[in-house]
Amino acid sequence: MAYYNLSNFINIINNSFASNKQVFLFNISNYIKNILIKLKQANLIKNFYLKDKKFLCIINLDSRYKKIKMISKSSIKHYYNKNKIIVNKNCFITTNKGIMSLKEAKKNNLGGEIIFALFNV
Repeated sequence: MAYYNLSNFINIINNSFASNKQVFLFNISNYIKNILIKLKQANLIKNFYLKDKKFLCIINLDSRYKKIKMISKSSIKHYYNKNKIIVNKNCFITTNKGIMSLKEAKKNNLGGEIIFALFNV
């Protein structure tokens, strides 16, 4: 179920980029909330608010990232360990300590499942 919500969420963000819309609504989920917090820290999303049991997200279109792509899917999962070299450093992974960027995971010496990556295409 988490993959379905995440893929819908990523599609909404990518469609917002394509249509130059800065605001969108999405259903509440703690998993999505944690991802929104990390995206805000990456300066991809300006802010998000809770409105009528939905998240109101405001996207920063001036960001250097223009596309988000799911890496792990329900059928194929990709994992990162602390010794693995990844070219795209703008990945977000889920670990036993929560969702974090690849930079945070390296700093904390953690590995986990790569859930999505940011691209400047």
